[in-house]
Amino acid sequence: MTESPSQYTFETFPSNSFVAKGASTINQQSLSLVSTTTSPYTAGIIRFSNSILLSKPTTFSISFNFKMSPGSEGFVFSIGKTFGLGGSSGALGYSGKDSIGVKFDTTQSPGELHNNYVGFLKNGEPGNLIASFEEVNRFDQNEIWYVWIDYDGSGLYLRYSKLNERPLEAILYTHLNLTYLANENVYYQFSSATGSISSLVEILPPLNFANTAETFDGGCSPGEYYNFVTGTCSKCSSDSYNPGNSPCCLNCPSGLVSTEDRTSCTGKIFFFILIFIFVFVFFFCFFFFFLETSK
Repeated sequence: MTESPSQYTFETFPSNSFVAKGASTINQQSLSLVSTTTSPYTAGIIRFSNSILLSKPTTFSISFNFKMSPGSEGFVFSIGKTFGLGGSSGALGYSGKDSIGVKFDTTQSPGELHNNYVGFLKNGEPGNLIASFEEVNRFDQNEIWYVWIDYDGSGLYLRYSKLNERPLEAILYTHLNLTYLANENVYYQFSSATGSISSLVEILPPLNFANTAETFDGGCSPGEYYNFVTGTCSKCSSDSYNPGNSPCCLNCPSGLVSTEDRTSCTGKIFFFILIFIFVFVFFFCFFFFFLETSK
């Protein structure tokens, strides 16, 4: 594991970095939420052992991979202040007041419209869907899926693919107010459960988590920021900058504007002097060229 004050990266899963409860087990190569030896109607959770202080305004990103065997019920990734072991079957082990969850559901429980879909949940209520999307390709076919979840301060974005390539557009998005998690110590966890049959649900490395909005793939060039709506890089505005070590643009101090490449800030007078020099040189060269061609 490598870590910084705001970001954790796991290439393997050391047992001392996670806590397992219920039917879940931890090994170096996977977080097994439930397995084929798990009894029917049993739940399991695995959470990161340390709490993480979220920023203000609240932002976070996580990326991970998963694999589910046929007959799986699904699983939930969630982040919140408190957690416990939730119910089995369609509840997917999810619980936790003041939490937000992202679920991959592969069984149609009573009251649900689909049997293979993703959804956003809140406050430990498995049936309280904020938004959902039906996926035509089954999640429970022993295939590896790649997942990116981001919250940029106003919206929650879910991207996933069977290719290890971040999709441009979010597959599921909703506007969401998570100010109640700002400056709070939170935990993130994965939960799952079995129904009438046993199955295997695994979270696979690498796993990346940050309490800032990140892309985990190199991001954008200096002077740019990652637009979570379009999935592309955009240039910072004239009053903001990005030296290349931030996921977003930073506001210039009062009385300053950003340089042309948007990597730093400079005084407004100096900025306009540069523009004047550029325009003067341009017209001087143009006038000189005009005189030469007129001879």
